[in-house]
Amino acid sequence: MNLKLEWSRMLALLRAPGAFFDNILREREDRLFRDALSMIALLLLVSTVLYFLFTVLNLTELKQQAQAMRNYGPPSALPAWLQDGLPWNRILFPVFWFTLIFYGGAMRHILILLLGEPNASLARTQSIGIYASVPLIIISIPGFALGALFPYVPGPGAPVAGGAGFAAVMSTVLLIAGLVWHAIVVMKGLRRLYNQNAGRAFLTWAFAPFAGTFLCCGMWFVFYFVQVSAAG
Repeated sequence: MNLKLEWSRMLALLRAPGAFFDNILREREDRLFRDALSMIALLLLVSTVLYFLFTVLNLTELKQQAQAMRNYGPPSALPAWLQDGLPWNRILFPVFWFTLIFYGGAMRHILILLLGEPNASLARTQSIGIYASVPLIIISIPGFALGALFPYVPGPGAPVAGGAGFAAVMSTVLLIAGLVWHAIVVMKGLRRLYNQNAGRAFLTWAFAPFAGTFLCCGMWFVFYFVQVSAAG
């Protein structure tokens, strides 16, 4: 892996995604998916190391937060070891990101097939999603740093605002910015690689979060129905 080349390609993607995808069509389409995986693997490695370091810097307060959330927070379906603020839990972040990326790519590709786009390719669609995740992952780094350095510890007498409130507001702003950036990269990629117009590109991008929301709501309904049935 040529690190200098990967970083320069990443900067080119962030600066001008349309020109980046145009360059792919001219020079690198035969290795589109491989290049996308190479870029995202490097970025996930760096971000996971940073997640780990931010956790180590404030490990005591993060452990207190995890214990307080179990005592005073809402019930969680996650196992206790996953809720703990332990640094080694951060190595699971690449699993989370890959699951999210490939799920979104699969949903978008289903719609692309339904729309009858010519030359539809799952590798091409997934590559667009992988490249579009780059700004999201980059923006998640300062968001995670704020959450790790200013954790909210619930409990009697816990302050409502303060550092944790500032961290929550800034993290929300960063998340919105990341989602907008992600949408722009996806739509640029769809317009360049599939020749979609702006309306179709937006619909294809929006289909993945819509389908994900529908799936989550459906799973929650099934879980709630099972709980009520068991209680009755």
